[in-house]
Amino acid sequence: MASYNTHVPMDAVILEKWLRCGFLENSDLFATEEGTPQGGIISPALANWTLDGLESLLKKTFPSRKEKGQQIYSKVHLVRYADDFIITGRSRRSFNAAIDSFRPSTRSIVS
Repeated sequence: MASYNTHVPMDAVILEKWLRCGFLENSDLFATEEGTPQGGIISPALANWTLDGLESLLKKTFPSRKEKGQQIYSKVHLVRYADDFIITGRSRRSFNAAIDSFRPSTRSIVS
């Protein structure tokens, strides 16, 4: 459980409750021993909570700002559709900076 709490950018309390809540079948409660299956009913919700955290991280790292009264928008954007996403950058440099901003928190999950 510790790796999820450390590496998934979302509310760890909610994540832990979902992963430990178990399931009901024919009025019998079955404890969850480990994680959730890929494609399980909760997977899209977990993906979207994680994407919420990723979106917040990108907005903090690449904020929009006002300059001479004009709004200057970030050059990095997260585009979401359901539980899929893409990250865009105005240049290869800004895109690589975006990837580098969250790579340390995802390295142990994807490796």
